[in-house]
Amino acid sequence: IHILQGSLPEWTEARGPTDTEPTTEPLQAQELDLSSSTTSTYQAKPSPESVVNLDEMKQLVQEDSDDTILVEVRSEDRFLGQVDEPRPGLRLGHMPGAQNLPFVNVLQPDNILQLLPVEKLKPILTEAGLLSTTSSSTTTRIVTSCGSGATACVVAAALVQCGRDPSTVAIYDGSWMEWGGREDTPIVTKDGSIEVNRKRQKSSESGAKQ
Repeated sequence: IHILQGSLPEWTEARGPTDTEPTTEPLQAQELDLSSSTTSTYQAKPSPESVVNLDEMKQLVQEDSDDTILVEVRSEDRFLGQVDEPRPGLRLGHMPGAQNLPFVNVLQPDNILQLLPVEKLKPILTEAGLLSTTSSSTTTRIVTSCGSGATACVVAAALVQCGRDPSTVAIYDGSWMEWGGREDTPIVTKDGSIEVNRKRQKSSESGAKQ
């Protein structure tokens, strides 16, 4: 899989080929005929280590191990819970043990559709503790998270671009939409305290009022 950095106008300006024909009708999903005599030569290579689900994320937060680095790529004010989330109903703050590296920090300031060149990326990622000062290769696992699982891929791509082994980089695709949308997940709130279970906290507050 390759990523085309930039936009369609940049592609056409570079004289990349484009198609002006009308689009075809959307394809409909069909049952795969496994009895077909056609033999495929493509061999898929599953990489389950590249995606982290909610249960694994809960375990990583609880373990707080030096073997894993949790990186939140939302803006700093959202990470700190200082502003409301753009999606209604989400809690404010961040996962315990996570560090913040806004995804815009690895993008070109005059064109956020492109990553910074490697020579500029490496100092940023090294300062954040995500790259070794002696080698880009390390066994420490990095899990990136964002608001919805999209921009987490930007920082993950930047790490791989700088030589990080893809098997050591994972994405929590549920991200804050999932973690911040639940009441049973611990978060670090605006004042720095850890809210372990909001549902339990609500019940306690309700009982105290009664």
